Amino acid sequence: MILINFAYPLTSTQIAAIESLFSQKIEKVISVEVSLDNDRSFKAQVEELLAGIDVPLADLMTHPVAVILPSHAFIAALVLVELQGRIGRFPAIIRFMPKPDSLPMVYEVAEIVDLQGLRDEIRRNRA
Repeated sequence: MILINFAYPLTSTQIAAIESLFSQKIEKVISVEVSLDNDRSFKAQVEELLAGIDVPLADLMTHPVAVILPSHAFIAALVLVELQGRIGRFPAIIRFMPKPDSLPMVYEVAEIVDLQGLRDEIRRNRA
């Protein structure tokens, strides 16, 4: 599995939790720093971010891909559209949540959402 992280650096505990939920090893973690210029098109900047990912497109098309989205909703939407257009499917996304009673605040893996599976299910159930 290829994990593309558009958020904060991951701990070994978080990586282990992700591997456990997917029941497979993460082959490669790609960390992408997201700091966009408000005076430029976000679409163009997201295209540049994804063009800079150091993995052949063929690998992204043939391996399972999971994404930790950036926190900015508009950027996250553009990332998903760009990825879907490039690899022909939606990736799974990973959601984090604060660990109860942790000081300082610690985030743990909350769930995996299979966006492509969800999309396919919705299309099947459409009346």
